Amino acid sequence: MRRLRILLLLVALSAVVYVILIAVPTWTRVSETLANTPRRMSVADLKPEQQSLLHALRDPAVVCTSGLTIQEEAWRCPTAFPFLAPDSKSRIEQRIGEAVVHARLNEEQRIDYLLNALYWGQPRDTMIIGLDAASHAYFNKAQADLTRAELLSLIAMIRSPNNLNPKYHAEQNRARVAELERALAAQKR
Repeated sequence: MRRLRILLLLVALSAVVYVILIAVPTWTRVSETLANTPRRMSVADLKPEQQSLLHALRDPAVVCTSGLTIQEEAWRCPTAFPFLAPDSKSRIEQRIGEAVVHARLNEEQRIDYLLNALYWGQPRDTMIIGLDAASHAYFNKAQADLTRAELLSLIAMIRSPNNLNPKYHAEQNRARVAELERALAAQKR
């Protein structure tokens, strides 16, 4: 019985050391990433109706067919925090990284970061980073001038920016927007 307790203690201690070895460098990388990401806009820069749409879409009740919320899909986007990308880490490392991000940033800061750091596709060999750049690239207007439909079209791209591009893959983008609309309608019930 004593050997079993010692073994369980060693396993628990190993798990704690493993978490610490991942969490400390992840905390550092999150801090560096935040410091190096230009802050061009925040949720406060959006019109009230655009803000309410973003707030509705980040609600956990609005789950898409992937089983994830829009915000969860955004965090899994490799350009949000490249070191949290699903291809580069184990599930445990991803979860620890996500916990570090959530500990480091409050809800508004996470949304602000995503508005500035998300990848929105690469038409014409130009990488589009941030909502404002995406609104100019796809709709030739500032993000403040986007209609609800245009903003939803851009939000729809989060899951797969190049495959849901409203210019080159309009049908797929419309289908994804319809999915978001259904999720929003279900939330109101």
